[in-house]
Amino acid sequence: MKESDFDKIDEWFEGWEGDYELLQEEKYEELLKLRKSKAIKNPNDLYAQYYYGQALVYNKMYKEAIDYLTPFYFENPDYEDIQFVILDSLYLSGRNEMDFKWIEMPKIKKIDNELLNECYKCLRKNGTTNIDVLMGHLAGKYFIYLGFSEADLVESLKNDSRFYISAENEISLTKKE
Repeated sequence: MKESDFDKIDEWFEGWEGDYELLQEEKYEELLKLRKSKAIKNPNDLYAQYYYGQALVYNKMYKEAIDYLTPFYFENPDYEDIQFVILDSLYLSGRNEMDFKWIEMPKIKKIDNELLNECYKCLRKNGTTNIDVLMGHLAGKYFIYLGFSEADLVESLKNDSRFYISAENEISLTKKE
């Protein structure tokens, strides 16, 4: 590896560290400035563009995120990360996937009996859990965009007699097997 390659790795790692710290501290305005700067400096780097779009979403600038990422989507319609940021922007702004002119509709998992059965299987195997862990399990299982919020899933679980949600929002099965 040439020395310049090492420099690039160091630059990427240092940039990632700062990015991660800003996310952890929920300093979204600073994150937006950092990611915008990276996107401008690297106009051909699709990841930089995606991360800037994501920062717009963190700052609740949903229309701006959609407007910014739309040309990148049309140039790279199979790039799921950009699809997911556009979907986040649509859902978080009170719209849905039908409010965008997709080249091909992305795969989206909605709450249905299959999903609730998967929650049941997860809890049978792992016992009591919280919504973050359950959402992580579902994301790993379906590996497509989850078209619902944590609150939507909790509400659906509350309406299914197989599940119990404690006052501390711990999720378990109503019957132990």
